[in-house]
Amino acid sequence: MKFYLRLFAAFFLSLCVLLPITKVAAKNYGNFENVEYLKSVDGDTFKVNIPDVHDLLGKEVNIRVRDIDAPEIQNHRVKCDKEKVLGEAAKEFLDNLLTNSKSIVLLKVDRGKFFVIEADVAVDGLDLAAVLKEAGHAKYWNGKNTSEKPNWCGE
Repeated sequence: MKFYLRLFAAFFLSLCVLLPITKVAAKNYGNFENVEYLKSVDGDTFKVNIPDVHDLLGKEVNIRVRDIDAPEIQNHRVKCDKEKVLGEAAKEFLDNLLTNSKSIVLLKVDRGKFFVIEADVAVDGLDLAAVLKEAGHAKYWNGKNTSEKPNWCGE
């Protein structure tokens, strides 16, 4: 019994020492320049081909813009008619912006929740998340807490 108490105490102390210095961070897979835009999926997700990446991983890849939320367009996710209308407008805005861009760069690419590929996105040198938020088509959301997800129906 004494042995197990000492073992537990040693384990607990090592956790107390090691956990604060252990950095837990998402894996960053780098940046990808001059991706080929294919289509918008919704107001915060779009499909691209990534040059110089094997087709298995780089062809028709969905990219979600990090740290924003746009109104939903999929019927099973829409909470009200207003959200659906706002979502369609956000999708169209994103499509027009990316279709007419000269350069799309994916920055700090990593896998988010459910292995969705997330990235900071620069479009013609501008931060896409900031452009979408400024235009009213997206709001800040880190994607971690669904209770903090923006409400598109009440405003």
